[in-house]
Amino acid sequence: MKVEIKPYAADHGIEIMQTVMEPNSVLPEQMQEAAYYNGQHSEEAYTLFIDDKPMLSGGFFLIHEGFAEGWILVSEEAREFPIKAVLTLRRYMKDLVKKYNLIRLQAKILKGFVSGNRLATILGFTLETPEGMQNYGHNGETYMLYSLARD
Repeated sequence: MKVEIKPYAADHGIEIMQTVMEPNSVLPEQMQEAAYYNGQHSEEAYTLFIDDKPMLSGGFFLIHEGFAEGWILVSEEAREFPIKAVLTLRRYMKDLVKKYNLIRLQAKILKGFVSGNRLATILGFTLETPEGMQNYGHNGETYMLYSLARD
């Protein structure tokens, strides 16, 4: 298995999002815009490739000094994360937290997005909203708030 991390590009995000869509369906314009926005406005963002396929992309926006909001896109094929990939992600996260002197990194994940919520836990994030943030999403979806605080 070949694991690589490359700087994020919008086409990585679009390819990842396509994996969770019904076959032959068109990715909604809002999701395509988000893929471009993430790349243009993130402080740093990367894509993890396994055997030359983008499996997940992630990055973060600085909210203010020491505090950041993370984002991640996870492909349907990445349900079972190989340990090598998880260790690579942890290393990158640790390096970015140190580089930007982050006190808190937080992430909001759609409640029903099982693999995204699972990954947050595996990466050491703490669930802060066990009941979720009701009606948080644009269409009334419930999101879960996770945080990773510096010791």
